[in-house]
Amino acid sequence: MSLKTTAVAALAVAAMAPAALPIEAAAAPTQPTSTLTTTAAAERGSPWDWGQDKATTKLLLEGKAASAKYRDPAKAVADGYVPGPVDAGVCVKRSGGTRGYHYSNLQVMQSPWDVKKPAVLVYQPIGAHGALRLVAVEWFSLDRDQDPSTTQDRPYFGSQPFIGPVAGIPNVPVHYYAIAWVWQDNPWGVFADVNPTGIC
Repeated sequence: MSLKTTAVAALAVAAMAPAALPIEAAAAPTQPTSTLTTTAAAERGSPWDWGQDKATTKLLLEGKAASAKYRDPAKAVADGYVPGPVDAGVCVKRSGGTRGYHYSNLQVMQSPWDVKKPAVLVYQPIGAHGALRLVAVEWFSLDRDQDPSTTQDRPYFGSQPFIGPVAGIPNVPVHYYAIAWVWQDNPWGVFADVNPTGIC
């Protein structure tokens, strides 16, 4: 069985967890927890920000345009995005800041990363009824050798390296990812791992 097939099978099983958050969910969990671990430096991101270099800015604008229709979570679900897979129903929040709810497209996750096809959409609650708003998008790239000690295949988002390799997440293979806060201002930068102004 190929690496991609194994990865998708594992992700699909995880995505079927019963904790899936309804699209128009009520409140976020009282004490949300995170399955993600990153360094403080990664959480604050790099000093890069909009307009610093044309190539990266162009990619960000393309990614934002491609994800615009997913400001409506129902359209994301219709296109194959599902809660999780490993933190379905959990608004990811750490002491440094907030990420939000992840909606992942398993088919996109097994494919080579494409700026016009984000693998993960990040939502945060808004309003009294807990409706969700799109705040960030993520791109996902499998680590080819599944060895977190090597980084020869690290992808780059323009001038910005993907975060990783990330290992140790249940049911998720070793991978790299890039997150961009294209739908929410982030004082720590467009590529910061979390947002200190986000809410859960």
